[in-house]
Amino acid sequence: MKTSKHFWLFLFLTVLLTHGCGGEAQRTSQERTIRIYPPPGLTLEIPEPEPPPVPPKGEGEAMAIEGLIYWYETYLSLLKEAFRQAEADKAAIREWTKEHQDEDKKPERD
Repeated sequence: MKTSKHFWLFLFLTVLLTHGCGGEAQRTSQERTIRIYPPPGLTLEIPEPEPPPVPPKGEGEAMAIEGLIYWYETYLSLLKEAFRQAEADKAAIREWTKEHQDEDKKPERD
């Protein structure tokens, strides 16, 4: 007898939990945008790097003057171009961050 009571109680609770108490629950969702801004260290301006010093004569194999000048000019132009591109990217990130932080500070109108 006790087993049948537990069985019916279990069956009742299972049906109640799986089908609910009748009616459908209405769920509403609201779209929410969460912005994560880049850390300040990423957007700091940095000074343009200096090229490495010209290796002095007598250390290792010496380059011919023309080879050394070509190496130096090529290295310097590539370094400056990479630096300018990185600074332009960081400036774009700073601008985007400033625009969106200003938008976040504006009160929302309902």
